[in-house]
Amino acid sequence: MPVEKVPIALILDSDKCLRLWVMRPFLAGKHLSFERVLKCEIDPKPMEMAPILSVMKFFWKLKLLLERLVAALDVMKNLMKII
Repeated sequence: MPVEKVPIALILDSDKCLRLWVMRPFLAGKHLSFERVLKCEIDPKPMEMAPILSVMKFFWKLKLLLERLVAALDVMKNLMKII
């Protein structure tokens, strides 16, 4: 896979949200595409469980996405050894 097609993951926060964005370059890096993959709202009230669970689910989904990414990279690495 050419380097300019490798997606980049960004975690951005605002006052009340965490968002996972994936950036994908196209056309030799001259055009960028951004896709929001995950979003969770953060409630500033520390005594409530719902916001904490929301953040935990966000990072659990991120963990699963990263595991898939690592598995895909391992496949690519093994394919490169064959070639």
